[in-house]
Amino acid sequence: MVTNKLNLYKENIIKFIKNNNLIDDYKNIIEEMDYIIGILFLTEMNRYCKINKINIHGYFITIILIKLFIKIKR
Repeated sequence: MVTNKLNLYKENIIKFIKNNNLIDDYKNIIEEMDYIIGILFLTEMNRYCKINKINIHGYFITIILIKLFIKIKR
C-alpha cells in the first residue's frame, strides 16, 4: 500500500511537470531520490494543512525543492 501511494505521488509530480513545462527533459535530470524529496514535502504539507484546515497547492513548491536538491547535488 505504501508503494502504491509513493508511485501515485511520483506520477502526479511527473504529470504536473509535463502539464506546466517546468523542467526541460525531466527524464534525464530527475532521479528516483529527487522524487522522494518532493513526496516527503507533499506528505508533510498535507498533514500540516489538514491539522490547521488550510488549503494550499504544494506542487510548485515541490518542483522548486526538487530543482534545488538537483543543483546542490551537482
